[in-house]
This record gives sequence, C-alpha cells and structure tokens, in this order.
Amino acid sequence: MPINISISGVDLLAKLNVPELYMSALHDAGIGIVIGLSVLKFHKEGVVLGAVTIDKNLVVEVVKGDGPLSGKVVQQALNMKKQLEKIIMDITSIESPSGLHNPFADKPDAVLVEAAGVVVAGALMDEVTEGLDAAPAVSPVTEGWGIYSQSKMQTGERVPMMGATKLYQPVFSTSDSSRYFLVAGHEHLRVAARYIKSKLSVRIEGDVQGIKQRLMDIGIGADAAKMAKNYASIHVESVDEFIAAKALGAILVGLDCGSLLPLPSIGVLMGKGS
Repeated sequence: MPINISISGVDLLAKLNVPELYMSALHDAGIGIVIGLSVLKFHKEGVVLGAVTIDKNLVVEVVKGDGPLSGKVVQQALNMKKQLEKIIMDITSIESPSGLHNPFADKPDAVLVEAAGVVVAGALMDEVTEGLDAAPAVSPVTEGWGIYSQSKMQTGERVPMMGATKLYQPVFSTSDSSRYFLVAGHEHLRVAARYIKSKLSVRIEGDVQGIKQRLMDIGIGADAAKMAKNYASIHVESVDEFIAAKALGAILVGLDCGSLLPLPSIGVLMGKGS
C-alpha cells in the first residue's frame, strides 16, 4: 500500500526540531524545501543546492507523533536531523550552534527528553544513546578525509580519483569532460559516481586487481582493458531515483572496501556531473 506524506518540508524540519537559526538562514537566503518520492531537496530559483535521501516510513512515524517511538526510530530521526543541519550549514553562511554531538549526553535517566518531535521515556535512554556516537549520520572520518561542499560540486576543480579524499568531491573519469563525484574510498581504492539522464555510472579506481574476483561476483566484471589501466566501471539505466539509490548501495556494500567516508545520497548526486 503506497505511503502518503502530507507535510511540507518546512514542517518536517520543525518536527525534527531543527533549530530556528537554521530555518531563518534558509528563509533569508531564499532557499526552498520540497519533499520528493524518496528525497528532500533544498532549491533556489530552480537549482537544487542539496538533498537528503529520506525513509518514508521514518517520516510517517515522526509526522504521526501519536506516541513514544522506539529507540531505533528516534536514533534514525536524530541522524536525519544531523544530515539536514549539515547541508543547511553547507548551503548557507551559518555555523552549527551546538555541533554534532549526542543530545542525551548530559540528561539524567529519570527525565523525559524531547527528541525528533516526540517525548522519549527515560527507560529508553540506554537504547537510544547506545551506538549513537559510534555511527552518526555524518560519520567521523579518518584525518584528511571529509565531506565536500555540495554547493561547489558543479563548479569545483576536478582532481584525479586517487587524489580525492572528500565525499562528493569532483573527480576526472575516462573522458576529459567527465565529472564524477567521490562516493567511497580508502588509501588504495576510490569509488566515484554520477547520476544524470536516468543513468547511474560508477567507476572504481586503484587496486582493482586485488578485488578482481569481488568485481566479478557483484556483476561489475573485470574487463581486461580497463583492469590494465587500474579501473573498473558499470552503468545502470534507471529513471527511478529510488532504484538508482538501491543500485549504488548494492555496489558499495558488495565492494565491501572499508570506505573511510560516510554513505552518499543519490539525491545529492542526481542531475550533477557530466
């Protein structure tokens, strides 16, 4: 049965307790919010400035607000809130007033804590906080690795893939005119992608010989000519961004490369690149 969400982007941010400071920054910058099939987008004058993939089931739970949520759902809502705040910081001039931290750190177990628009009983505190710092939406990354500004994805200087260290950083591909974006990697391997004109393109570069069998197992293949140049690639036709997100996720999980970066969002990649 289809899930229908009857809420505006602004109201959803309010439900998630995104601070008024962030909301005002969006308003002052003339940036609008729209909720799509599986993504929330920030846009200005028809240009998408940033996006976050959303879980409709989670949004429905938050919007309903008809009772306490499980610790797992609250943690997911908090993670979504962090992702939204991070993007707002990227596309506006504000800085985080509180940083990305565990909101329950100084709360005694006996109190009720308001989180993600609902009241969570103290009995859930351990379940909610367990693992929150270990696996936040904006994951801690190894020194030197990080997240590229989404507002510069189309205009920022491209670098060779093996020189990229930031999520969404523009990189070169086979063609001199191509613009891909880093989506995973570690010291010896990089993965970049783009999603334009209903086609998801993924390129793996670096020590591909070391993962040759895995590339074959997950359907990317090990083309001899490409492998000789230390890369592999795959192109997936998909007009549905949700299916494209699944495909990218399956590729990254299948590669199991121990990426030092947070997981990417297909909504951020969509329509960018060349």
